[in-house]
Amino acid sequence: MQYKRILEKLTIVRLATVSLLFLCSMNTTTTLAQCSIDASVEIINSCELTPEESQAFVLFDQNSNSLYGWSHIVDNPDNFPGLKQQTDLYRVDSESVTTDNECANIRVFKTVLVKKYDDWDQQHATGLDTRFPEQGITFADVKEIVLEVKINSEQTFIPSLEEYLSTYKPYTGFDELLEMDRGKVNLGVTIFEENADDQNIETFQGSTFLELNQKELADQWLRVVIPAQSLSYFVQLNYENTEKDLADYLSNNVVGIRINPETGNGRVLRNYISDTFDENVPEMYKEMGISIRKVAIRLNDTTDCADGDADCSGDDSAEDDGSDGDGSDDDSSGGDNTGDADNSGDSGNAPTGAEGDNSADDSNTSTPGSFVEDASEQLASSGGGSFGALDLVWLLVLASSAMRFHRA
Repeated sequence: MQYKRILEKLTIVRLATVSLLFLCSMNTTTTLAQCSIDASVEIINSCELTPEESQAFVLFDQNSNSLYGWSHIVDNPDNFPGLKQQTDLYRVDSESVTTDNECANIRVFKTVLVKKYDDWDQQHATGLDTRFPEQGITFADVKEIVLEVKINSEQTFIPSLEEYLSTYKPYTGFDELLEMDRGKVNLGVTIFEENADDQNIETFQGSTFLELNQKELADQWLRVVIPAQSLSYFVQLNYENTEKDLADYLSNNVVGIRINPETGNGRVLRNYISDTFDENVPEMYKEMGISIRKVAIRLNDTTDCADGDADCSGDDSAEDDGSDGDGSDDDSSGGDNTGDADNSGDSGNAPTGAEGDNSADDSNTSTPGSFVEDASEQLASSGGGSFGALDLVWLLVLASSAMRFHRA
């Protein structure tokens, strides 16, 4: 039973920290995704608010509200047949500011983020896009991005894996569909420089994917902390992403932050079947209801950033940016993450790394060694992919804990 409890704790940590983002498996191709364990998710069990660090630019909290975005659904509801909720719930504007049902004293930004499964035209049906060029923040200044967010289960409608696979299996392979999505809440978080909306101009950006298991984490406040060094950095031109070294762009100004709804790897079905895609392909959506009570960009102490020190770009403990590829897509649709009305690309070809339920089995394991072997099999099988280096890290932690329990 002691070992079983360890596995349960490991599962929670892995779901909320590692799966928080684009998990890496050993069989991925070159992408913009990173093997990073720097980003963290913490469940907040209280309505009590935590003051932000003094060196932080706060976009939304109880005293600030700079959040805004777009909603193609509100603008043209007839273009989105089959949505599950009334049109007003898809607003992303001042009308989205309300109070939390369980924490009546807390002001929140509440909306439903929607991602198309089929077509890249207006694939990000809603999203958040806030600009702040007047702040004069550079990429060197950015230390961490902080989100306090809650997944609202009553407003979240993501097709089951069975429904998703059966709908699109006639159009492409099973492996491609599982690569594209596993039915979790996925958000793309991007910081960018001026002209990011103009695909005729090369712009520098930093981005990450968050993956949250709504079955485990819904209806709870979560604090997500994303260090600057855990982002993938690239230049984007004509929806094509090319990986770049952050150190070469530290003086560029960050003028905005974008939070996009996503599939597991940011792509849509059309990315896989661009030559045969037509209007007869069924349209399905990921509807992700969220409340936000804080968005902040924590800043480095600029007195330590003289001479363009690259360490000012994030967590000093990180040895490198962990990027594993050039991020360029395999077709002309590239990675957009812009939320424009004519979006034609994906948001970087990040591997899904999607987690399964990871529920502990009922076997009574008698030794730490056999327990680790069983856990290895469970963790490897839960994602449907190969057992990767990141999993090995967690198994080493698990083995250490198991041996301590065993000696006791």
